[in-house]
Amino acid sequence: MKHRVLTYIGKKNKIEPYLPLAAAIMVAFAIRLTFFFFAEPWNQDVRETDILRSDSLDYHLQAQNILNGSFLEGGRTPGYPMFLALIYSFTNSSVTAVLLLQAIMDVCVCVFVWMISLEVFRDKKAALLSVIIYTFSFTTAHWGSTLMTETLFNLVLISGVFFFIKFLHITKVKTLILSGVLLGFAVLIRPMFYAGVWLILPYMFLFLQGRQGLKKTIGLTVVLGVLISLVILPWHFRNYYLYDSFSLTSVFNSNIYKSVTILAAGKEEITEDGARVFLGGVPSDLNENRFALGRDQRKIAIDYILSNKTDYVFQHLKGTLALLTRTDKGIILYYLLNIEKPYEAHPFMGLKESFVDRLQRNFQNLRQEYYLTPIMAGKMILEYAAFVAGLALSVRNKRYGPSIIIFLLFLFFLFSPGFLGVNTRFKVPLISLYSSIAGGGAIVLYLHGKNLLKQLLGRAKTFDSKSC
Repeated sequence: MKHRVLTYIGKKNKIEPYLPLAAAIMVAFAIRLTFFFFAEPWNQDVRETDILRSDSLDYHLQAQNILNGSFLEGGRTPGYPMFLALIYSFTNSSVTAVLLLQAIMDVCVCVFVWMISLEVFRDKKAALLSVIIYTFSFTTAHWGSTLMTETLFNLVLISGVFFFIKFLHITKVKTLILSGVLLGFAVLIRPMFYAGVWLILPYMFLFLQGRQGLKKTIGLTVVLGVLISLVILPWHFRNYYLYDSFSLTSVFNSNIYKSVTILAAGKEEITEDGARVFLGGVPSDLNENRFALGRDQRKIAIDYILSNKTDYVFQHLKGTLALLTRTDKGIILYYLLNIEKPYEAHPFMGLKESFVDRLQRNFQNLRQEYYLTPIMAGKMILEYAAFVAGLALSVRNKRYGPSIIIFLLFLFFLFSPGFLGVNTRFKVPLISLYSSIAGGGAIVLYLHGKNLLKQLLGRAKTFDSKSC
């Protein structure tokens, strides 16, 4: 009996430190489950009008093609359609099952945020605060309730980054292999990451060179590059076989062309359709080969950019600023609460209005938007401040190896979307990356704030005693 009691106490002592983490994860799941119920994927009318549309419909149809044996059909990279097809094969093509699973997957991101924070700071309190920051991200919760790539990409990315950071610490080839496969698959889910994944190789080389020797460092770097390439290359060959193009996707060219049409429409004060005519673009329905169309669009776009370099850079930076300053306000008010917007919204509004106009609009609508603008902005500023403080702490503690790769990827996902930064979906990977570092920074801010308060109170007491 005594032995059983001691065993129970021992198990309790092992479990007890993780109870706060379990509580945070339960809260995270409750928030994501709320968004799942608001999405109503079981309602056929809602599913057909609100869920299966635009990009989501493309992914859904490509998944159906895979199930029907037509794996090579479809214009999207195969990562997300393969995921959908796998779930559909077990659930009779249930969108409800996919969105419920994505809610669980977004909670799994919390676990990787916890583990990355532990790798960086070796402190469970810092790791718990990182999880709490991610838990209360309504942006990630919202996109998990859509049939879009964000949740799957975010989970695969953050897990790949974790295993890469783990490899930097223990340098085991098995860990490197797992990281390479995950990072390569992340590219197939969101091809925007194509350029970012190669940033990891030079960083890995520079980090390991002084620790493993030149020969071993080159070998390990080559291994990671080969693994990523092996995952991506089959889709390159597929595109070459079907479309005579070795590009991974045509999305890059269509996006740059889209950005130029928006810029031209604003400069010439015409509609986007008018801008396409002004630019001499080819309507997409006249060319079934997306890659051939993309080459034409890229040529038109580059010619216009070269003639309007300053305006294009300014538009790109406006998109970056819009992405950086996006809060959860819109998701809470206009999705969860479903209230009517107190202003007339239009596509790419963040690019068409100046920063001053945006501030004026937010101040004018403070009351109608229940003062959520300053509340959510304050939350966002504190998270960014904690992120910066966490980076500084990791450098001070000489744990900068993991934090620098997090910072580099953060910068990549911040600047690469450009004009697309007006869409909150592009903030999802940013949130998981900065959350993993912000927990340590939150402790730093708390301690500095506490010390500053003590100093102010001490000065106040001294002033009172002198005045008496």
